[in-house]
Amino acid sequence: MGKKARKKIERRAAVATVKQTPIVSKRVLWLSLGSLWLAVLALYYPIRQYEFVYWDDDKNIFENEAVMAPLSAHTTRTIFTTPVIGNYNPLSNWSFALEREVFVPRRAGETEDEYLRRFSAVVHTTNLILHLINTILVFFVFLYLSSSWQSAWLTALLFGIHPLHVESVAWATERKDVLFGLFFLLSTLAYLYYRNVRRKAKLYYWASLWSFVLGLFAKIQTVTLPLTLVLIDYLKGYKNVLRSVIEKWPYFLLSLAFGLLGIYFLAQQGSLDTNERFGLIERFFFANYSLATYLYKFFLPYPLSPLYPYPASLNWMHYLSPIVTVGFFYGLYRAHRLNLRWVVFGGLWFFVNIMFLLQLLGAGQGYLADRFSYIPYIGLGFVLAEGIFRLWKGTRFRPFLLGATALWVVALWVTAYRYLPVWSNTVALFTHVLDRYPNTMTPHRNLGNYYRDRGMHDKALEIYSRGLRLKDDAEMYNSRAKLYFIKGDVEKAIRDYEKAIQLMPDRADFYVNLGASYAKAGRYDKGLEAIEKGLSLDPDNYNARFNRSIIYLYQERYHDQIRDLEWLLQRKPNQPDLWYEMANSYLRLNNPRKALESLRRGLQHNPRADNLRKFQQQIQQWLQKSRAQNPDR
Repeated sequence: MGKKARKKIERRAAVATVKQTPIVSKRVLWLSLGSLWLAVLALYYPIRQYEFVYWDDDKNIFENEAVMAPLSAHTTRTIFTTPVIGNYNPLSNWSFALEREVFVPRRAGETEDEYLRRFSAVVHTTNLILHLINTILVFFVFLYLSSSWQSAWLTALLFGIHPLHVESVAWATERKDVLFGLFFLLSTLAYLYYRNVRRKAKLYYWASLWSFVLGLFAKIQTVTLPLTLVLIDYLKGYKNVLRSVIEKWPYFLLSLAFGLLGIYFLAQQGSLDTNERFGLIERFFFANYSLATYLYKFFLPYPLSPLYPYPASLNWMHYLSPIVTVGFFYGLYRAHRLNLRWVVFGGLWFFVNIMFLLQLLGAGQGYLADRFSYIPYIGLGFVLAEGIFRLWKGTRFRPFLLGATALWVVALWVTAYRYLPVWSNTVALFTHVLDRYPNTMTPHRNLGNYYRDRGMHDKALEIYSRGLRLKDDAEMYNSRAKLYFIKGDVEKAIRDYEKAIQLMPDRADFYVNLGASYAKAGRYDKGLEAIEKGLSLDPDNYNARFNRSIIYLYQERYHDQIRDLEWLLQRKPNQPDLWYEMANSYLRLNNPRKALESLRRGLQHNPRADNLRKFQQQIQQWLQKSRAQNPDR
């Protein structure tokens, strides 16, 4: 055996100074797995009938053309190269496209609402299955890390039923949580095998690394995995922390790359708002308050809400929150001094997996989110479970300890079950948020959009107008203007778009929408001017080019229209209507040969486009009649 290979084995042997796994009989193992599945399945079974909600589900799923189009190399490339509302979670969105393609074929005579209900049922069922698998993976991971199988079982149970995890499982968009959690835990388990076995160690290492990569494509929150693996080495007795870090350089390099990519996309979307409302000092207190809130909500999950909006100003609890942070880290320091590695490990597992989510750099509409706890709470669950079963061995109050623990676990399950229906549909979701935060714009806007898109225009107008009475909000004016546009009240739409632009003059889409409204009113020059302004702010705005091509059509500027159509078709070659308009423009320019060529190319991309085939036949018939009438031409 070579010196290098011997050193590798010795290093792995040094890590494995703690026992490999608790000895568990097959009967106990199957009872443990069965009880975990039963507890989680009984809790989340109702979500199979839940609907998509108008809160990111629209942008990520049913309004995402790449997801709803037939799955192909082109749509896959689009999903993996295009962030959605500032987030880069391509594997999660690709999984939606795969489910739709395989499990939700279109049925004859089916309405769009019926189709989306079937699609939603598949997506929510998959989320449930992934969460069930993750719960089992937590159990197997902590069989390697706990002092007893009972501790591993309770850690997994707390993960599976905790009320703060309802958001990650019951919200379709949060597929990214349960999917990244799957690869996070698979990578961790493979790493434990790599550290604890001598045969096929390299295979387990590569399995861990590739699971990590897949997790990064599912959700960028996976970047914390390398630090988690270092903590595992610490728990297992690996004394050279620096060496442990250096050994994981491929993990850290990938984390850095994806982390920078995530920041770039958020900044590009405008979601990083560190300088808009609160400065760095205020955000420091928000971060400490968030940490304290996540700590206490592990034990007492109240209140529960899909949205926790920023307060108007900081209060005394925010200013005192650093005391909790100091106490938390002092407790970990004392545990380290007392050689309570399991306490330090669990506490730091929680912290390193939530530290990038504490909103020191603000991103989004709230500074807390239940879904952020999905992986971090595993660490707190481990500390509690390990502490209970270590205390169990040396106390005379076992009935009290057992009863208190059982009562708390049942209370968690019931709390999660009662909170679950909030995510059943858009109305339930935002009614719940408005009951708790009646002055928040997001639920007004999204609930209004829900009613608007279902043709309930009066209800939508009532919601929008009520929100605008609370606050002048650019997004709300934009949403209400779209409603006026649909209803045909073009002048009201123009007024609302102009108000939105006054409040947010740098939003390209507002100018584009205003231009479309001017065009619908027959004021083409004003429409073109507004769209050109939008394109100056966002040269790659698809809707701007599309609306401008329509204005060019009305102005009979066919060459200009064709240039815009060519740009549009480079990005969406599967759109038959664009090829139709291209052929129509060439026909108006008295160029039937180019018109037929456009239709032929359109049919190559979309062979089922009947409108293209009919138009092609009409042109060919017209040409045949023209030749018959004028044989010399």
